[in-house]
Amino acid sequence: DKFAEYMEQFELHKPKIPIISNVHARPYRTKDIKETMIAQMVSTVKWEESICYLMGKGDMEFEQIGPGNVITGLSSDWQSLLWRKMR
Repeated sequence: DKFAEYMEQFELHKPKIPIISNVHARPYRTKDIKETMIAQMVSTVKWEESICYLMGKGDMEFEQIGPGNVITGLSSDWQSLLWRKMR
């Protein structure tokens, strides 16, 4: 896999803030950062599971970095839906 070969040249360190993996819907584990990044290129995004995980952490503010507001809108929609499901 070309991306896996490309990633070999980098030494990655523990993130300074938690980053939620699309593959596991949990924060990256330091020892598995490269493998997780590679898996994210071909894996299904666990969006609902990621939002549920974050909501379980308590009061959460979502901020989209980059152009547009699609992710922020989806987060808001999912939060409302999931709160109703959890009650």
